[in-house]
Amino acid sequence: MSRTNKVNGFTLIEILIAIFIFAIISMIATTVLSSVFNAREHTATRMQQLNNLQMTTILLMRDLTQLINRPVRDANSNIIPALVATPSYIEFTRTGNSNPFGTLQQSNLQRVAYEINNGRLLRITWPRLDRVSSTKPESRVLLTGITSGNFSFLGLGSTSYNNWPPGNLLNYNSMNGEPIPRAIAINLQLKNWGNYYLLIPIPSTKL
Repeated sequence: MSRTNKVNGFTLIEILIAIFIFAIISMIATTVLSSVFNAREHTATRMQQLNNLQMTTILLMRDLTQLINRPVRDANSNIIPALVATPSYIEFTRTGNSNPFGTLQQSNLQRVAYEINNGRLLRITWPRLDRVSSTKPESRVLLTGITSGNFSFLGLGSTSYNNWPPGNLLNYNSMNGEPIPRAIAINLQLKNWGNYYLLIPIPSTKL
C-alpha cells in the first residue's frame, strides 16, 4: 500500500503579509522608543538648567548679602570702590570667604564680579583683594540662554540707579566711608524660563 505524505507550509502571500505586519510593528516601536528617549533627554536638560538656576540664586544671595564696604586697589594702585557696577557688570568685596580654622594663608574677604556677556552670566573672582600686575581673575559660566538682563541698585530715599556709584558719588577719593546700595536687583530674561528677577537687600549698608 502506498502512503502519501502531505506537507503544509506558508504561501508566498502569507509570508509577505507577515513581513508587512512586522515592519509596521517595528516602525511603531521605533517611533515610541525615540519619543521616550527624546523626552528623557529633554527632561534631563531641563533638570540641569533648573539646577544651574538654583545654584546661581544661591551664589548671588550668598555673595551679595555679605557685601561689605571695603574698597580695593588695582595694579596701578588706583582705588576701586567697594562696589562698582554698570547695568551688565557688578564688582564688589564680600566677606565670608571660606578659611576653615584659619589654616589657609588668605583673608576671609574676596573680590567678586558678575557679568552679563553674550547671553551668559559669568561669576568672576580674584585671588587677592589689592591687585598687582600678575593678579589674574578666574571666570565661571553660571547661566546661558540669556536674551536680555541688567543689574539695578536701590540707593538712599528708594532711588533706583542703573550704575554704581551714582553721579553724586563719582568723585570718590577715600578708602573709607563710601555708601553701598540698600538693595540690588537682578533682572534676566531667560530663553527657556522666561523672566528671572531677584531683589537682594544688603544687610551691611551704612548710608
